[in-house]
Amino acid sequence: MDEHVRNQHYVPQFLLKNFSSRDKNSIWAYDKEKKYGPKNQERSISRVASEEFFYDQIRNSKVGSLEYALQDIENIAAPIIVNIIEKKTIKSLSEKDREALSFFVAIQYLRTKGHLHQTKYLFEVFQEQVIQKINIDIGEIDVRKL
Repeated sequence: MDEHVRNQHYVPQFLLKNFSSRDKNSIWAYDKEKKYGPKNQERSISRVASEEFFYDQIRNSKVGSLEYALQDIENIAAPIIVNIIEKKTIKSLSEKDREALSFFVAIQYLRTKGHLHQTKYLFEVFQEQVIQKINIDIGEIDVRKL
């Protein structure tokens, strides 16, 4: 059985490699929390824009993890993006390619840490309104499952 992906990227590695600083394996990154040494330094693409078990509804479990569906979407979009980069145009894209690319871009917006934080904030506002308006506490909900 395949091992479950631990380090899950919210920016696909194939996109990050287009901004690599050398040998397609490193990228300059700013670490605002200074977790990994100096704030501004080259880092391995494999360790940038990712978090352990980020897409897992059950930590460290393939069951319910969005990681694999996102990999499938990336696998469809990657050759289309490579084609655009090589040809420097989108004129040659088929209707099917345009649809796949549009879907990929929409998913990119939804899969970030920022969107997760926004969802959490909106749920907290909603929860406060439910308590104020109808006096019902709907309790804690894991926003990753939303």
